Amino acid sequence: RAEVLLRKMKDTQLDVRPVAQTFNIVLDCWAKSEMKGATERALKLMREMPSYGVAPDECSYNSVLHAMTKEKEQKWVDCAEEMFQEMRGK
Repeated sequence: RAEVLLRKMKDTQLDVRPVAQTFNIVLDCWAKSEMKGATERALKLMREMPSYGVAPDECSYNSVLHAMTKEKEQKWVDCAEEMFQEMRGK
């Protein structure tokens, strides 16, 4: 539901604009979720933030990294390492 609200904000159906904290709340929910695909959803949402005019911040990255720690596949370890490098470049 929260993601639907974010999309409505982007589509200007609401007279409210999301900020980093708005996204971070949703990212934190995905990070804590046990739902299958939660990590993919968190990563996708963080990557979409710039299209809303919002840059991911330290909390955004931390939430997605937290979600990745629950995953067992090697691809998530590789992705986490790439995110660390991305964070260092900011």
